[in-house]
Amino acid sequence: MAQPIRVYSPDAAARIGWPVLREMVGELVVSRELTWRLFARDLSARYKQSALGFLWVFLNPLATVAVFVLLNQSGLLAIGQTSIPYPAYALLGATIWQLFATGLVTGAGSIVAGGSVVIKINFPKECLVIAAVGQSLVEFLVRLGLLAVVFIWYQIVPSWQAIFLPLVLLPLLALTLGLSLLLALLDVVLRDVEKALGIITTLLLFLTPVMYPIPAQGLLAQISRWNPLMPLVAGPRDMVITGQSPLSLSFLLASLFSFAFLVAAWWLFHLAERRIAERV
Repeated sequence: MAQPIRVYSPDAAARIGWPVLREMVGELVVSRELTWRLFARDLSARYKQSALGFLWVFLNPLATVAVFVLLNQSGLLAIGQTSIPYPAYALLGATIWQLFATGLVTGAGSIVAGGSVVIKINFPKECLVIAAVGQSLVEFLVRLGLLAVVFIWYQIVPSWQAIFLPLVLLPLLALTLGLSLLLALLDVVLRDVEKALGIITTLLLFLTPVMYPIPAQGLLAQISRWNPLMPLVAGPRDMVITGQSPLSLSFLLASLFSFAFLVAAWWLFHLAERRIAERV
């Protein structure tokens, strides 16, 4: 008697294309309330046991701006001419940068931080990353209030194109979320990732024209030309100040890269999330 033939088919999560994308989106839609609850919980716990509480949202960019202002006035760092007073210029850049840096650090450590929840409950693990990155968005909105006070102090009138700031920040937010998804996976395997992120974000702060205008020549100009963060940070900043449209070729290419990277990182995360509980 002939033995029956057993046919093995790949797991649904390993497929590439519309079915797996539909599954990913469907899981997020079903888990939207859980994502919101995780976001509210993490945001409350972030400053609950802190003496200064929400003031830390302002202290980080203010400390960064103070250091660069001191270096600039002492002549140790030649910033060059800016179209508005440098403290306001630097604070605007730092506010946009912190949306990326804070989101990256909190998102990368979100899976390890939610260890007990990951082990005990079966749910889409990207909810943890999205909730963590969402904290940086709230802090960004709070820092906009401080930025408005500084602009009023220096009597700076932003361009009317500043109303499009939320739209032009979407590519930066997409890149932040994509990197957070990948780094959250790596952090589960190598806990050094979360510790190294502080050094990496500080290095990127100096290599990206956040606190200084885009250099026209020299080594930093060459680095900025190939740095995908440059148009995503400098474009929105210059649009607020001068009204210059960020929709240059470099901004469009960086935006396309950011959204494509987010989809690819999300897909990889979706494939690996079933084994996350084993590693936490």
